[in-house]
Amino acid sequence: MSALPKLSDGLRSMADSFASVAEAGDDEDITLDNAEARKFLAALQTMHKIAVDMEIELVCLRDAEAGRQVRRAIESEAEAVQSQLTTGGNVVHGLFDNRGGKA
Repeated sequence: MSALPKLSDGLRSMADSFASVAEAGDDEDITLDNAEARKFLAALQTMHKIAVDMEIELVCLRDAEAGRQVRRAIESEAEAVQSQLTTGGNVVHGLFDNRGGKA
């Protein structure tokens, strides 16, 4: 099983492929044959898929972090309520018996 391509590697490879274009003069024509154009398109489509996957992963990680923050806030509020119930020596009892009715 081969490793998945990295977006940065694909972009670097594409930039390297066009490095010679930077050296061409403004009056020189630059051509791209059909095979090179298909290869270029395939690389762009692959990099697009990788970018979409990375965006989805980032959203999931942000949602998970937000969930942790909400959970901490809820736990903090629950502890505050619990401390208010037990600080005065109050004991909270359930009003249920084993038959599901009131005691």
